[in-house]
This record gives sequence, structure tokens and C-alpha cells, in this order.
Amino acid sequence: MPDAARDHEGPEDDGAPARDLDDASRAFLEAGIRLLAAASREELNRLVSASAVSEEADLSRQTFYRRWSNQTDFVDDLITYLTDPSHSPGSERLADLHDEADSVDPEDPAAEVRRLSRQTFGRFTGDPTQMSRMLLWAVHLNDQRVAERLENLYTTNDRAAADGFDRIGQVWGIEPRPPFTLDSVAVLFNALRDGLILHLSIDPDRVPPSFFGDVMVAVTTAVVRRIDDPEDEIDVDEVFRRAVEGPPLGGVEQRS
Repeated sequence: MPDAARDHEGPEDDGAPARDLDDASRAFLEAGIRLLAAASREELNRLVSASAVSEEADLSRQTFYRRWSNQTDFVDDLITYLTDPSHSPGSERLADLHDEADSVDPEDPAAEVRRLSRQTFGRFTGDPTQMSRMLLWAVHLNDQRVAERLENLYTTNDRAAADGFDRIGQVWGIEPRPPFTLDSVAVLFNALRDGLILHLSIDPDRVPPSFFGDVMVAVTTAVVRRIDDPEDEIDVDEVFRRAVEGPPLGGVEQRS
């Protein structure tokens, strides 16, 4: 195959490891990585140009410029809108968790965890705002305003999740197992969801549809305990030790 033709073809095997590279090729690729890592608002300006958003919105550029005099002002407003929790089905879902506590089934908590997590996961995966926020995450290290907006968004989402978990925990009589707290459990679950959304968007058929619910039940089991149960005062380290070595001789070990 001529080199010119090969230059315009994609890889023969998308899952193949990177080919052997000479120093110059590796230098180009490493430079590309550095540029991606240094992505900034200028890249957003090029991606969401007035022409592109006007075409996507099926409106004229004149209509666009009657609202924004320049591209920079539009991107500033886009960042504000994109990081506003009230403009996201996923964030709204977290805020609704507290109100769902009264409807959870106390007889089958595992099924309820799967139901609630399936609904939450679906709201996030079907939300284009979520993927756009991931793009913003790529530029936050180089843009103080983006970093501050994302910090506020994540804090709002974590507080809403912690509030919902607290209310549901009261219904079921469970609380975080030390060293976890409601806040750290919320951070864990929100981060876990975001990571799984990113991974499964690339390879959605790798795991069964029940996967996210299975993960949530397993993780929840590890980080909660019965409220004020004198027979369950161990922390997560001891839970794991017993899973590996078995329970201590002589029955349940009480913490002094």
C-alpha cells in the first residue's frame, strides 16, 4: 500500500496497541497530549461558534448577535448556564431523592437501591448537559472561572445527594459506616456514577443493564451499617479483614 494512501486510512484494528514510533512521531503525539491538557476557553470559542450554534438552534446569526455582541460573551453565558444545577435533569434528580424517601419499600431495600440508581443513572446518561460538563472539566485547570463554577455545581450535587441518602437512611435505619460520612458517601456515589457514565458511553455492551444497580448495592453494603447497633460498631477496615480472614473467634468482637 502506498504511504500516501496509508496516511488517510484509520487503524486496521481499533483495539490494537499503539504501533512502534520513532522519536519524531512520539514527540508529535506527546505535544498533542499537552495541547489537549492545556485546552482553554479559546477552544470552546472555536467549538461553539456563532455559525455552529445558530445552525444547531435553527436560528439566524442575526438573531444570535442581537443577544450577544461577541463570541466571548456567549461562551461566558454558556458556561454559567451549563454549570447551573437547575438546568440539568441529572442534578434535578439528585434534588428529588429526599422527596422519594417516603415512597421507598422497606421490605426489599436492595430492589429499591437498584430502582433508584437505575432512575438516577438514566437521567444522567440521557442528559447532553452531563457530557458537556465533562468537556468543561477538561479545561477547568486552565480557567479559574470554569473551575469555580464546576466546584459550585459539584458541591450542590453532593449536598443534594447527601440529603437524599440521609432521609432514605432514616427510613431504613442505616447510617454511614466509619470513616464514611453522609458527605463522603455522596461524593463517592456521584464520582462513581460519572466515571461509569464515561466508561460505558464508550463500550455500553460490555456489562449487563443491571450493572450499575449491582454496583450500587455492593458499594452501599460496604459503606453503611444499622443505626446505633451495638453489635455492628466496626469500621470498614475490620469489615474487610473479616471478609478475608473470617470473624474473630468467640463471636462478635465489640469495640472498646
